[in-house]
Amino acid sequence: MDQRGTGRSSPITTANLSRQGSPEQQVEYLSFFRADSIVADAELVRKALVPSSNITCGKWSILGQSFGGFCAVTYLSMAPQGLAEVLMTGGVPPGILDACSADQVYGATYQRVLLQNQKYYSRYPADVQLMQRIVSCLANLPEGGLRLPSGTLLTPRLLQLLGLSGLGSGGMHGRDRVC
Repeated sequence: MDQRGTGRSSPITTANLSRQGSPEQQVEYLSFFRADSIVADAELVRKALVPSSNITCGKWSILGQSFGGFCAVTYLSMAPQGLAEVLMTGGVPPGILDACSADQVYGATYQRVLLQNQKYYSRYPADVQLMQRIVSCLANLPEGGLRLPSGTLLTPRLLQLLGLSGLGSGGMHGRDRVC
């Protein structure tokens, strides 16, 4: 199950956010995308799909990746009785007494991203020029980007944030399906 705003759920875009009305209404709309709301959704789905008579007594297993890791931690806090197990591959918050600061996490992440970029461009060296052309093209469009069917404006910065995975590829090894 993908949480609200991902997968087949309607993403938060500037277009659909502006349709919510006043700033107060927009804040209320955004509150439905918080981890506690996502856990409440998941609990409704679990209760509808997982019979209490099955081998796990109505509990299910969840996988939290990235923001899903934060949702999984929230799930453990709000509704542990519904969980048989929790698997997390990212997004685990540091402990309260942990000396790991955001600066350390972002510094390590930055180094990892640089390494992954180097690996990618060493495998696909022609993509350096291709990405430069795409970024230049986006930047030179009248709106400073390309309006996607969802209403989101694909700018050079958004393209950099999304990477190839945001374009629907399977990351580095699914790149040939995108180009």
